[in-house]
Amino acid sequence: MSGQKDHKKAQNRLVTIHKHGIGINKSLTWATYWLLRYSLSDDRRKLTISLKDSLDLLAVIPNAIIAFNDFKDVSTIEFIDCPDDAKDKVYPVLIEMIQSKATFAKLIAFEGEFIHEVEL
Repeated sequence: MSGQKDHKKAQNRLVTIHKHGIGINKSLTWATYWLLRYSLSDDRRKLTISLKDSLDLLAVIPNAIIAFNDFKDVSTIEFIDCPDDAKDKVYPVLIEMIQSKATFAKLIAFEGEFIHEVEL
């Protein structure tokens, strides 16, 4: 499958397919998995996650990072394209990530012009 071979376009399409149940059962877990694979750097150490079209997957991200072995080497997570109304949703997820996986070195959330960075 193209998504498993790190084809970014295919991975992004798989997010949509699983998120909306196009031709398959809807699964936010698998939509989140493919969002994370799409967001994963080539060295597998950083996730740069756009929340522009995936804010509804935000709450699933911490569990997906822990559940799937593909993300075991991730040390930095960066949220980009945060909608203005996402602040109240991003902070609890950041806290959950801090509490759940001690191997993160850095969590970054962009909100408008402000950057919230947590060095762990």
